[in-house]
Amino acid sequence: MIDRTSGDVFGDYEFPVLHQGTRVRLHGSIWGLTLQSDTGTVVRPTSDDGYYIIRLDAPAVYDHGTGQPEELIEVVEASDNVDILAE
Repeated sequence: MIDRTSGDVFGDYEFPVLHQGTRVRLHGSIWGLTLQSDTGTVVRPTSDDGYYIIRLDAPAVYDHGTGQPEELIEVVEASDNVDILAE
């Protein structure tokens, strides 16, 4: 959550609100994550302001630098890091 009492210049920022089932496109790259598809569907919000669980259209591979890479079908992304796709 954003601390609105610290004089933070971003304290008044409001993340865009996404709704369950909204189709989105992720922009930018996420460190260690190789996307097969940059599109997905909003599943639900997380407990952190502005962050959502996105179910990807195709699994991604996440390499955390140690051990075997793992396949992910869902990622957590901020709502201002996605574009809403037309229905």
